[in-house]
Amino acid sequence: MHCESCGMPMDKPADFGGRKVTNHYCVHCSDAEGALKPRNEVREQMVSLFLRQRGGDRASAERTIDTYLSRMPAWRSNP
Repeated sequence: MHCESCGMPMDKPADFGGRKVTNHYCVHCSDAEGALKPRNEVREQMVSLFLRQRGGDRASAERTIDTYLSRMPAWRSNP
């Protein structure tokens, strides 16, 4: 299963938000109870990760992440 917010593979209980294996969102996209975090918070986490891993400029990273998130089930109708 993959997170419907960011696409992260969720293979073990610790990967699932709230440690609930029925949750559609990963531990990074969820709060402690497993509820989906606000889009702006998820976006910022992903932009920061992108910049740490790949470098580049922030504006380009934001465009890349915005395009990616627009394809994810959690954000298709909630841009």
